[in-house]
This record gives sequence, C-alpha cells and structure tokens, in this order.
Amino acid sequence: ASERIVRAMGKAIFDEQNIPVRFNGILQDVTDQKQAELREREASEKIAENERNFRNSILKAPVAICILKGPSFIVEIANDRMLDIWGTDWPTMAGKSIFDGLPEVRAQGVEELLSTVYRTGNSVSIQEYPIQLPRNGKLEQEYVSFLYEAESDTQGQITGVIAVAVLVTEQVLARQEIEKIVSARTRELAEANRHLERSNADLRQFAHVASHDLQEPVRKISSYASLLETAIESDISSKYLNKIITAADRMKILIRDVLVYSQVSNQDSLFERVDLEKVIVDLQNEFELLIDQKQATFNFHKLPTIRANRLQMVQLFGNLISNALKYSRPEIPVVINIQVEKKDSEYHIQFSDNGIGFDQRYAGQIFQIFQRLHRKTEYTGTGIGLAICKKIVENHGGHIYATGVVGKGSDFHIILPVL
Repeated sequence: ASERIVRAMGKAIFDEQNIPVRFNGILQDVTDQKQAELREREASEKIAENERNFRNSILKAPVAICILKGPSFIVEIANDRMLDIWGTDWPTMAGKSIFDGLPEVRAQGVEELLSTVYRTGNSVSIQEYPIQLPRNGKLEQEYVSFLYEAESDTQGQITGVIAVAVLVTEQVLARQEIEKIVSARTRELAEANRHLERSNADLRQFAHVASHDLQEPVRKISSYASLLETAIESDISSKYLNKIITAADRMKILIRDVLVYSQVSNQDSLFERVDLEKVIVDLQNEFELLIDQKQATFNFHKLPTIRANRLQMVQLFGNLISNALKYSRPEIPVVINIQVEKKDSEYHIQFSDNGIGFDQRYAGQIFQIFQRLHRKTEYTGTGIGLAICKKIVENHGGHIYATGVVGKGSDFHIILPVL
C-alpha cells in the first residue's frame, strides 16, 4: 500500500424525509500531477535561489563585474567596483544601455568589442586598455584590463555579455614612470660612455705623442751623451754620462711600454682562431739568444686553439716568458712548464717557472702598473709587463692570478672562457 493523492467529486441523494439514501460521485488519482507541480515549484525556487546567489556573487565580487543584456547592452546588474570604474552610480545605469548611461565610451572602441562578442560568442580579453572615463565632471585617461564573455540561455542562444574588469591605471603609470627613469638613466650612461670614449681617445693620443714626440728628444740625449762620453777622458765625467745614458735608455723603454699598455684594448673584430702552441714556438724563436744564455727548456704539449686576439696572445705569453728568463736564479737552467686544462666552459692555463719566485703577500701588487718588487739595479724593467698581461686577459673575458715561493719559482694561472 502507498499513499496517493486523489480528487473527489460526488452528490448525495435524499428521500422524502430528507434522509440521504445514496451517494453518486467519482474519484480521480492526481498523484503524478501534484508531484510534477511540486518538482516544478522546487525547480523554480532553486532557479530563483541560484539567480539570487549569482547576483550576490557579482555584487560582492572582488573585481568589477556587470551583465549587459541584448544587442543594445542593457545594464542588468553591475557591482560597486564596476560603477567606480565607470565613474557613475546605479540609478544612472540601471535598465539602460551602457552607451546611454556612459556615452563617452561608445567612440572609444567599446561598442565594437561588445558587438563582436555578442555576434560571434568569442571571448575578448585585453590588458591595459587606454580609455577616457568621467572623473569629477571631466574625462581623464585611465587604463583597464578586461574580459568580455558571451552569456547564453539554456538553449545556447546568446542573450548578453558578462564583463569583468580591473582598473590598472596606477600600475601602468608607475611602470611608465620607471621606464622614463630607466630611459633617462640609459641616456646618461650613453653620454657617460661617449665621454669615456673621448677620454680614451685622448689617452691614446697622449700615448701616441709619448711614443713619437717624446722619444725623439730622449734619443738625442742618449746619442749626444754617448758621443760626449767618448770625447771626455775624466772618470767622473764618464761615470755621470753613463748614468745619463742609462736613464735615457730606461726612459725609451718606459715610453715604449706605456704605449703598448695604452693600446691593449678589447677589439672583438680582431678575434680569430689562435693556436697557442704556435704562439709559444714563435716566441721561442724570438727569444732564441736569451734562451741559449739561460739554458732554458720549455715543457708543453697539445696547447689548444682558442678564439682570441693573436697579437695580444703574443704579448701575453711574450711578457711571461721574458719575466721567466729575466728573473731566473744564477747558474740554474731555466725550466718553463705550460699546462692547459679545460674545465666546463673555461681554459685553465698554468705558466710555471723555476726562477726567484716572490713573496705571496705581493701576489696582487705585481699586476699593478709601475709596481716592482726589486730595485732597478737588480733587474731591468719598467713594472708594466704584468699589468699588460692582466689587461689582455680581462679583455678576453678572463682573469689572471699568481702564486709564488721565494727562491723556488712562480706560477701564473690564466683563466680564459671557451669562445
């Protein structure tokens, strides 16, 4: 047995004494109909509740949202954040076309965008859209990022457009200000670089003058002092003239080395494939006489071919070989070892000798221009050679450092990137 819902209709029959003697009627089972009506009412209530929840969600959303109905884009609902972006209030916009309540945006591309979404059903998303909006009785430039999404009914027919927007004016203006600062700073740096280039050009010009104009009077001093030395028999005069000649010769070498140092620059256009083994062999031929005097031997094998400035590589290893021969220990044959190890993207070149070495405390000082660890009377030189080496290595994107032990020799470590 189950409970049913029925509809009853009937009529009672009475006799002469008004006593009911019969009842005629019908009984209709309406259970299914009532259950259908109940389901329909519950569905309607659910739809209404969902609509209320949806509207409340829009009104409380953390971003600006509105719904525009039909091809005229009637404002059905808009939360306070959207009204703030529009620069208006709800009574001005409610139930009107957005272009009636906000006519300023019609000619700014908004109507075309909304019509495209309504006609095609395709979403439109734009970041930082520039638009003039009413602010305090006048139009001001704002930037809005927004999404337009088509709204459809249960049959899939497009009924309107849902718009979601975020006002990003402050972020855009802040970025633009940063870009202005960066641009100004870039211009300042470019101007500073131009000044630096002019300064470098002036320095190169000075070096040119030093190498040509200054060398001529020094040459004359040296030449005439030599002639005068042969013409004077006095021991004291000869001694003084010898000092003049020595000083003049040293000045010529100094001018030459300053010129070399000033001309060492990072010129990528001059980079080429350089066989380091051939560089060393050519330098051995160049230093042949001094190598024979020092009874020097070289140990190296399979040195790599690198991308570099050939002339600067000759200067680099030429200075190291020259120092190894110059700062050798008396009566001890010079031994020069050159080893190369490739580590990841770098070449580690170790140039070692068995000369007089140096105190490790001065490892940084020896690469400074005009810095010497010995008196001029002990060893010749200007104190520029290792400074040139350092500059060359840095020009090639690497670095150089030295280790040494007094009386046992020196090791120069050259780190060059694999180009």
